[in-house]
Amino acid sequence: MAYPDNIDVFEEKLNKNPTGKNYVIEEQLPIPAGVYEGPLRHDNINNDTVRVYTGSRFTGERVTNFTISIPDSTPWRRLIKIYTAAAEVYVTYETPGDTVEADDINVLQDAVTVTQTEINRYKGVNDALVANTRTRLAAVESGKAEKTYVDTQLLSKADKTNTYTKTETDARIQSVVAAAPEALDTLKEIADALNNDPDFAGTMTTQLAGKVEKEAGKGLSANDYSTAEKTKLAGVAAAANHYVHPTNHPPSIITQDAGNRFVTDAEKLAWSAKETPSGSQAKADAVAGDLSDHEADNVRHITAVERTNWNAKASTAAATVSTAGLMSAADKSKLDGVVAGAQVNTVTSVVGRTGAVVVDKSDVGLSNVENYGLASQAEAESGTSGAKYMTPQRTMQAIQSQLASVGAGDMSKLIYDTNNSGIVDAAESVPWTGVSNKPATYPPSVHSHNYMPSGPLTWGQLRGGVTGAI
Repeated sequence: MAYPDNIDVFEEKLNKNPTGKNYVIEEQLPIPAGVYEGPLRHDNINNDTVRVYTGSRFTGERVTNFTISIPDSTPWRRLIKIYTAAAEVYVTYETPGDTVEADDINVLQDAVTVTQTEINRYKGVNDALVANTRTRLAAVESGKAEKTYVDTQLLSKADKTNTYTKTETDARIQSVVAAAPEALDTLKEIADALNNDPDFAGTMTTQLAGKVEKEAGKGLSANDYSTAEKTKLAGVAAAANHYVHPTNHPPSIITQDAGNRFVTDAEKLAWSAKETPSGSQAKADAVAGDLSDHEADNVRHITAVERTNWNAKASTAAATVSTAGLMSAADKSKLDGVVAGAQVNTVTSVVGRTGAVVVDKSDVGLSNVENYGLASQAEAESGTSGAKYMTPQRTMQAIQSQLASVGAGDMSKLIYDTNNSGIVDAAESVPWTGVSNKPATYPPSVHSHNYMPSGPLTWGQLRGGVTGAI
């Protein structure tokens, strides 16, 4: 419930962490009726970091039965739905910071508006109370007595010289009461005692005339003594005592006879444990019924031999090589795959040997393949033998030996023919100083070239038919 019934609470927003690291947040959520559904407190949460436990700081039991959803209109928010029997859970997650949106501003504006409305209401009520207080205060001030009037009234009162103090007043009252009993030490108590009778003395004289006379040698008590009580007292024997009959009597004072005997608790228990005729008959009837049922076809006695034979039967478990039993499905499939009349063929010898035969490579022939040995490195590099096999190592050694003699260099097609045209793209140049066996001089040699004479050109000249030495 919002303000003014309750104080509004706003969750603190997280700015982007200047260190570039994520915030680690833990929220405590109540789980009413086994399920919680609602938004998490902060935004931009990494869903992979969400963990739910029944205790704080990853303690208690881990809760894995939860879902996280992202609203389409506010993708920076996260909604979580948790299913658990725990009363509360702790949700931990990581976030780089919150996103401040229009709804956050709207919530603050609504809270400010409600606060202002409540302040205006309180101001109106408070102003009315202040105005009423001022009115009442003015009325009190207008009706208060003037100092002159108060002084005049005080002077008209008796002064201390002409008035008794409390001590003096109590002394005067005590002199009047004197030694009167406590029940008659006030005027009201005395009046009540006289019953407000103005002729109290005459009344008392009349009442005393009806009293009993006290005779010499006889005594009177404060209690009346009637004739009936005198008669009762005359019937009591001298030295008589008051006998009270006890509530319980010990068994020892009671005389037992053949018709009246005491029974102990042990005897009662023993008699109660005895079988009754009706109980004995019921048991006998039950035994007779059992014997009759035992003779039915579904209940029979068996002999020891029958029991032994039945125990020797195969069990319902699958049979093994050492225990009899039922056939397994795998054994049944294998049996169905055996052709009728199939027999076991026994191998009596291998390569002319019997017993536990060990066969090595010398015992196995390769039929039409020649059993040549392996070439050495020298034989592989010379390439002259036709009765030796080449291993991959010997083959590589032979190739490297041939390439070393032709100067293969680094003529890689990937380097010198990048367009795969079969023509070297560009040859590396050699400086003039790097050319060996070049002549020291180059004398000119006589040779012929076509030339273009000066003057008008003839048809033959245009066709290139003019030659001459230069």
